[in-house]
Amino acid sequence: MATADDDPRNAAASASYRIRAHRVVAQLNPCNEDNYYVANAMLSWGGAPGEGLDVLRRAVACRRWDEFPAFFYGFNLWFFNRDAGAARAALEMAAERARDPHNAASMRNVGIMIEAGEFADGRAALTFLEHEREQVADERLREMLTKRIGRLQGLLTLREAQARYEALTGKALVQPQALLQEGILDAFPQDPLRLGYEFVDGHFRLREIRIPGMERMR
Repeated sequence: MATADDDPRNAAASASYRIRAHRVVAQLNPCNEDNYYVANAMLSWGGAPGEGLDVLRRAVACRRWDEFPAFFYGFNLWFFNRDAGAARAALEMAAERARDPHNAASMRNVGIMIEAGEFADGRAALTFLEHEREQVADERLREMLTKRIGRLQGLLTLREAQARYEALTGKALVQPQALLQEGILDAFPQDPLRLGYEFVDGHFRLREIRIPGMERMR
């Protein structure tokens, strides 16, 4: 389900630019703090989570004194791959590296909740991104995160609309268009990144993009 008001020519040009930009970001030296942080914002939350995970994995390996690559890596393993066990292990590593006991306890608690299935899905991710935006001083990165927050809010709108539809009708949603026909939504949410959303196997998810040539780097 693409963004409804995308002009095909503009969307194609935007996708082409985004792929080129993502390819450059994915090749940055992940040992540099700014690089892995930007890569996480642009790749993980910008339609290329696999490439984002790869950058973070390399940052975890080379920045052994820094808890945040392991924290981002663990959080993204949970949100994008639904791998609770691996996420818990990465978050435990982050906790062990944390210099602040409060941060260590928080990271360890997130890992426990994820493995126990007690961590709310999209709302937790939204809170996470909003917290990251509050910590950022660079206006360009703040704007980047704002767009990714808007993208995730659109996904949550779709998922909540699906839940209302299924509660109202007593049946599973098969076609997203039914949300409009039943008056659950007036219109589909627009993705600020112009990638759109997908409805696959009965679930809404963020549409991803593939970065040609990056598979060979892994």
